[in-house]
Amino acid sequence: MDFRRVNGKEGLASIKSDWEQIVDRMERKRYFHHYEWYCAYINALEHNPSAVHFFVVYEDDAPIAVLPLKLSSFRIGGLTLGALELPSHSHMSLAGFPYVHHADHSCLLAEFTRYLNLQREVDWDVVRLGRLLEDSCVFDCMLGLSSVLAVVKKTGWCDYFSCDDYGEKFSTFSRKFRGSLRTARNHLRRIEGIRFTSSREQSELVECFASFLGVEASGWKGQHGTGSAIALLPTVKDFYLRLLHGFAHSGACE
Repeated sequence: MDFRRVNGKEGLASIKSDWEQIVDRMERKRYFHHYEWYCAYINALEHNPSAVHFFVVYEDDAPIAVLPLKLSSFRIGGLTLGALELPSHSHMSLAGFPYVHHADHSCLLAEFTRYLNLQREVDWDVVRLGRLLEDSCVFDCMLGLSSVLAVVKKTGWCDYFSCDDYGEKFSTFSRKFRGSLRTARNHLRRIEGIRFTSSREQSELVECFASFLGVEASGWKGQHGTGSAIALLPTVKDFYLRLLHGFAHSGACE
């Protein structure tokens, strides 16, 4: 395996083609594997872009992985350690790195740590890969870390909405909850002009997003509540707008 390091906004832009080749070859890709995700992050949320390093892994001159890692520090046992860790933010709840998964790549992280020990550009002590899903390919890549201290900790969970057939889902609800839904639906039907819309068209998404921002800021997240609504946070709003435009061209934003 060969490794190439770039950093910052310009570095990320320079490896766009390699990144997209990797994602195209991935069997199971999630939103946080895509180039657009990290492009939005580094341009909107990151205050120190130059501290974010992108390590591209090549095999036979073909890109097989990108490890996006931010250099930071933390204290443990009275010591200050330099950490290379996956970028984090309160609006980036899950993480991972794009990787063309093959059974014979279990040594990827072992090879990466050997590379880090030989290079002199980035001063590091620990690699921290947080907020991973339990089926992340990262755990397979750790199998070859026999000579490196590796610690795995379960830290939380991830909630999601299931997109199964609503009729089947409705039958699993309790009788009381089903009654509450029917009551709410009847109230809604008596209001004139109610309609449900959705769009994946880029020309319509910005207008739809503006409506979403207004609704979110009208509740407990608004100015008179926690103040955490996206409309009140310019950098976070910019992050979502960049995601919207980045994913819209492939119909991946709704």
